[in-house]
Amino acid sequence: MSSASQSTAGTADRLRFGAGAVVALVVLAAFAAHTALVGTTPDFPLDDAYTVLHNARLLHEGGADPTYPGVPALVGSTSAVHLAIVALLGFVLPLPLALHGVAWAGALLYGLGCARLAGAAGAGPRTAAGFGLAALLVSDTPMQLLNGLETGLAMAAVAWALALAAEGVTRRPLATAALAGAMPFIRPELAALAAPLFGWLMLATTRAAGDMRGGLARCAGPAAVAVLVAAPWMAWALAETGGVLPATAAAKRAWFAEAGLGAGRSLALVGVAVASFLGPFWMAILAAPQFPVRTAAGRLAIGFAGLVVGSFAVNLPGALFHNDQRYLYGLAPVLLLAIAQMARAPLRLPGGRTIPPAWVIGLFVAQAVVLAPAGIERYRAALERTDVELASLSRWARETLPANAHLLVHDVGHLSWATGFRITDLVGLKTPSSIPDHLALTLPSNGARRGEAVARIAARAGATHLVALDEWDRLFAITDGLRAAGWTLVPVRGDGRYRVYALTPPV
Repeated sequence: MSSASQSTAGTADRLRFGAGAVVALVVLAAFAAHTALVGTTPDFPLDDAYTVLHNARLLHEGGADPTYPGVPALVGSTSAVHLAIVALLGFVLPLPLALHGVAWAGALLYGLGCARLAGAAGAGPRTAAGFGLAALLVSDTPMQLLNGLETGLAMAAVAWALALAAEGVTRRPLATAALAGAMPFIRPELAALAAPLFGWLMLATTRAAGDMRGGLARCAGPAAVAVLVAAPWMAWALAETGGVLPATAAAKRAWFAEAGLGAGRSLALVGVAVASFLGPFWMAILAAPQFPVRTAAGRLAIGFAGLVVGSFAVNLPGALFHNDQRYLYGLAPVLLLAIAQMARAPLRLPGGRTIPPAWVIGLFVAQAVVLAPAGIERYRAALERTDVELASLSRWARETLPANAHLLVHDVGHLSWATGFRITDLVGLKTPSSIPDHLALTLPSNGARRGEAVARIAARAGATHLVALDEWDRLFAITDGLRAAGWTLVPVRGDGRYRVYALTPPV
């Protein structure tokens, strides 16, 4: 690299550092204020977050799991990386506070990655910092970052992968390789970005060397880093689950049984989900003509988005609505990449008029700030639901049910964290033995024989009580299916959205 190129690169690094410092200071201040408000036992808006806490506690305690006998901690975890970080931090902090801290760490990394995206597109440090902070506030992003799951880490990984690609994958080959090695274990669908990112790195490294022998020599270091990063997670997954990637997607596919909806209904579901997700990112649509389709970042982004949405369309289209569209929010950096490009050139309007880049980015920042209170309020309301519904259910169960009760449950998180009951997950996320029944009955019948599968699971488990959310019961006819199979259900908790029934098996 020439001295002029080195000077330019050094100046760019200093500008990026300045933008990153601003983002970091603001996020850390928000983290301190939020932590002072919630104390050492923060709540989380999703029941699944408490499954993470249960699994982390099991890693601390070791031995067999009394709640799910014979089931390792990693089973039911979408992200091995997220679980491991929470468990490690939990050795020095209470586990809920550790999970809270990891959520904010994901938010920080995401904000820094988005600022980096803007910087790679040519934005100055102030614009890049504003862009990174605005990315943290768009619509339901606060909910996604602080939901207690791996969503924030996944969004950060995608943002950094696209930023590194936009800067040139050969500029930081070891960092790029390390990120590619970790991404599939942060969330499984990120493999659709990790594999082409690593392949692009290998190809670009070989081309930069000028010959095959030199290229292979240069590729050795990044390849070794990717393998070293991926190997421990792969080994852990194989040892505890028998597979490289989690079986949670297969369990959901079998339970929801949407593969037989037909192309028309599946595409309609996907279309509505994507349209509602795109609403707060409408500027990405305006920026579409300037999308960097001929660059590494642009091609990686388009391929990744297409693979993810296409996979859900074929296997589980309804999941694009689950948990405030958390799977689609993994694609938010793709839209932000489009918006960031408007820092490079004016936005062209019909009639030949243009809008200066600073105005366009400023409009995005202003929009995010205006919409932020509504998104934060939705997060606050979800926390209130946790207290009103999940915590009260667990408290009632501890005070009312016999100690030897065996619960048949679909939302297993808070009950597994806050009670000591034996639990069977009728979906199969945390009880893998439930999956074959849904593969044999629920999936082939497009859900018509789901009740038979639930009855088989209840009989095999010896369940004494059913805990069912009224909405799930209406959608999936859980209680009707058990009654049709000859079970007697006696309501023992009728208030609240979670109903509890005493079960008596058929004679």
